[in-house]
Amino acid sequence: VSVGSEMCIRDSITFIPTGGITNKNIANYLSLDNVVAVGASSAMPESLIRSKSWDEITNNLLEIKTIIETT
Repeated sequence: VSVGSEMCIRDSITFIPTGGITNKNIANYLSLDNVVAVGASSAMPESLIRSKSWDEITNNLLEIKTIIETT
């Protein structure tokens, strides 16, 4: 496969990255044309769920929502 044809294939594929997504890099991922969504389990890590830190989880999700809305 030549580089040119490889680029065409890669450009036609969309992605939903799920690993390593944080509030600090989510906008970078969402600004890519071939990224249609992201996973962000960092907003609700197991430790917060186990400790029932619902307010902190809510705040994390609201922060992500704001980032998405302004991207």
